[in-house]
Amino acid sequence: MAFSTQRVTSDGSLVLLTVALEYFDRTEIAVLFDGVVDVYPWAWVGDTEATISFTPAVPGTVEVMLVRSTDLAEVRHNFTLGAKFTTESLDEDLLQILHIAQEARENATIEEVFHNLNMHGYRIVNIGDGIDPQDAPSMAQMVVHDAQIVVYKDAAAASAVAAAASAAAALASELAAAAEVADALVAHVADADPHTQYLRESDVGSVAQPYDADTAKTDVAQNFTLPQRSALLPDNDGSFDLGAKQNFSCTTAASLTLTFTNQVDGLSGSIVLVVGSGHVVSAHTNTKITTTDLTRLQTAGTYRVDYLSNGTNAYCSVVGPY
Repeated sequence: MAFSTQRVTSDGSLVLLTVALEYFDRTEIAVLFDGVVDVYPWAWVGDTEATISFTPAVPGTVEVMLVRSTDLAEVRHNFTLGAKFTTESLDEDLLQILHIAQEARENATIEEVFHNLNMHGYRIVNIGDGIDPQDAPSMAQMVVHDAQIVVYKDAAAASAVAAAASAAAALASELAAAAEVADALVAHVADADPHTQYLRESDVGSVAQPYDADTAKTDVAQNFTLPQRSALLPDNDGSFDLGAKQNFSCTTAASLTLTFTNQVDGLSGSIVLVVGSGHVVSAHTNTKITTTDLTRLQTAGTYRVDYLSNGTNAYCSVVGPY
């Protein structure tokens, strides 16, 4: 039985609580909710009743704890200073001492400790589970923790065994494959015999090229049986990137300057140029075109501009308008 504390857990409908503690003055009573003072609103009922009210009701599962803290500054009746020596006043002084002893015995007023505790082999019992990083864990938490560590350890050990078995199987498979290759080479290939020479995989692309009857070659004359084409790339700003395409289409949106970038020696192609009314077409310094052809482009219409690059300049001719 506790003499200096009173506890009750709310079921969600707690609005009145009768104070069962013995106390001298209401100021000696503090109300804690789950260990924290005055979290929810509360008030004394009337002037003398030993009853506390909660508005609204205390939420369910919240523990309400009343803690008595008796005044330690002085005795209630100091006879030396003139207090009447009566049985009632003597009883009150002795009761004050009893209350203080009860609170000390039950540690009701201990909130902070500023030195290490030596329990001399005794246990700290009935503690709550730790929540914050600096809280002490309970034995129940440690049992769960230790069980989880065992699960992790067993899983790690099983994983290590499986990995070792897999590595051993892979090594055995690799050794078997190497042995088969070696046996095949010994049985079917003799490097010293020119009649059994073989093509290594590393030779493909250097010593020999993969066979393809339809592969185009750069150093022999060939007849193409299907069209070799490059689709027109729309480019309407008048600057043609020869690194992107060879053939272009261009519809002017305003006046522009014929320009060729990323030129390569020997590259040729065509541009379908649609010149809008009032749009002036000029030539960049790397664009070589006759005055007659350039003058022709000043009239609105559709033209074909052919070019041949020497790597620096693009030499152009104009056909049209169509």
